[in-house]
Amino acid sequence: MNYNSNVTHSGVGKALAHRNLRQVSSTLLQSMAPPHPQPPPSGHVTTTVLINNIHCASCLSYIQEVLSALQPAPLSTTANYVSHEVAIIHFPEHSAGDISRALSEAAFEVQSVRTEDEFGHTIYEQDVVQVDQEWLEQAAQTVSKQASTLSSVKATAHPGLLGDANHQPKEKHMEHCVACQTSNEEVEVSGDVIVTIPAVQNFTATLSVAGMTCAACILSIKEGVQELIFLEDVGVSLLTNSATVTFAGPKDNIDQIVEKIEDRGYGCHVENIVEVDGLQKGGDEQAERTVMIRIAGMFCDHCPQRVLEALSSSFPGHLTIDKPPSHQDPTIVVIYHPQHGIITIRDILDTIHGVNDQLKATIYHPPTIEERSRAMQLREQRRLLLRLLLSFIVAISTFLIGVVGMSLVPSTNRERIFFKEKCRAEWALFFLATPVMFLAADIFHVRAIKEIQALWGRSSKVPILRRFYRFGSMNLLMSAGTSVAYFPSIAVLALDSPKTDETNGKLSTYFDAVVFLTTFILAGRYLEAYSKPKTGDAVSMLGKLRPTEALLVRFNPDSENSQSSLLTTNVEKINVDLLEVGDVVRVLRGAYPPADGTVALGNSTFDESSLTGESRPITKNAGNQVFAGTVNTGRPISVRWL
Repeated sequence: MNYNSNVTHSGVGKALAHRNLRQVSSTLLQSMAPPHPQPPPSGHVTTTVLINNIHCASCLSYIQEVLSALQPAPLSTTANYVSHEVAIIHFPEHSAGDISRALSEAAFEVQSVRTEDEFGHTIYEQDVVQVDQEWLEQAAQTVSKQASTLSSVKATAHPGLLGDANHQPKEKHMEHCVACQTSNEEVEVSGDVIVTIPAVQNFTATLSVAGMTCAACILSIKEGVQELIFLEDVGVSLLTNSATVTFAGPKDNIDQIVEKIEDRGYGCHVENIVEVDGLQKGGDEQAERTVMIRIAGMFCDHCPQRVLEALSSSFPGHLTIDKPPSHQDPTIVVIYHPQHGIITIRDILDTIHGVNDQLKATIYHPPTIEERSRAMQLREQRRLLLRLLLSFIVAISTFLIGVVGMSLVPSTNRERIFFKEKCRAEWALFFLATPVMFLAADIFHVRAIKEIQALWGRSSKVPILRRFYRFGSMNLLMSAGTSVAYFPSIAVLALDSPKTDETNGKLSTYFDAVVFLTTFILAGRYLEAYSKPKTGDAVSMLGKLRPTEALLVRFNPDSENSQSSLLTTNVEKINVDLLEVGDVVRVLRGAYPPADGTVALGNSTFDESSLTGESRPITKNAGNQVFAGTVNTGRPISVRWL
């Protein structure tokens, strides 16, 4: 049927066309509906309706709400979301046509209807799809004829008329279906065009955070980043000094997260960012590998370009350069799909070595989150140790002058008499406490100021009342305690200095409290920072069980890839970084598999106690899976890396 005639796009014409379509469709539906046989007058019947767009429990709830308007209401309504069937037990007063019509008016796509009596005999069955197709054609013909008689309409049908009518049930269905509302893609209806808006990209980033000391630090970081509307999830680990955040794109939003953490007084560095959808990809897609290669021995500015030209000519269409090397930064990042015989990491390194004899290419491993955490912990230990040594040395002099010299020695002691004259003891304690206040306790003051700025700044979204009862941390407590002791003591010292008479042997200042409090707090912080890395040492030791070298089994190129061809091989010792998926390695007795794999040839036993706790060796035959971290306690076997 041809609908290519021109139509006048006027509001009156479209309204009349829609009204005529509804009138004709009602007439045709009544005329084309086949006669429904009357069910038995007693008992109950079961009507099974096949609905195409039923997805979730909200759809069933809406169906029950729609059918409850029938009098009498159905006895029960159940749904199978897998087969898209809805079973309705009702009284014989309502026919299958009444139920089908009610569901269709509620924007459900009814495909077929079948009614059975209480004995299971089919008394009515109708395929609605075929009827709908015939109805659609006749409705279009009728509307075309009636629209031609209108003076304001110059054509038979509007090209988007049926499309607009079809959008209305879908929009009505979306109002009640939670599954459609939360789908990955949103459909925006714009006139006669359906525009598909892709779902927002989500990213997961791993951050290294410096300066965390307790649970209050974790809470402060979480409260800071949760103010961002695009943040999905955040997790902070005090043990590894790291944080994991999941946020909505674009990818540049990570800069705002880092800024929020730094505003709270903590150091932050982005380790890596990955797309959440990229982590969930799987199936039959070939694995993609990204490798960082450090090239040593580049002696001129032309070497990087020569390396790029060699890689492009050797692997055309199989290699992507994500980061080219330079003379200042001789690190190249390549992305490729490993294919034996076409491109492997060993082929890439051989190509770089072939550019010049002085070039040496090695796999570069950036610092892991554990290594960065360890480096931050050591740096924090050094900072605390230097401040602790300063405050401890000053504390010895402060103790001798402020405690021993003014209280414990006899009043006739020459040193005591000397410090009692003209506030000499107070001045001495002032000069001792000042470097401790600003050089040893500075870490508490800086973090406390940043916490106050984050809580009371203009960009803070914390309610005013909550700022008072959730106000403060250990850093603020320490900073406030030393400040309350130091600055009022300066005022007292300024007032007492003009006096010329001797003191009574009692100090009127609290400079010694500043020194002692700082010393004790720094001692506790240093012990905490020293013992914290010991907890993670056991976890890091597990990673060292992975061997650094492997015995690569190279096959005879003339032999076929079969079990018998495994015997025609030679073995080469290589670094485990040069292995690719599908490589076969030789695992000797007492050795660890370099990675998870399956037994390609031979049989042996493996000790898996490090993984499962089972002390009894596990027998492994051809095709069985072996795991990294286990020990081969039997004969040598060949393992194919997965």
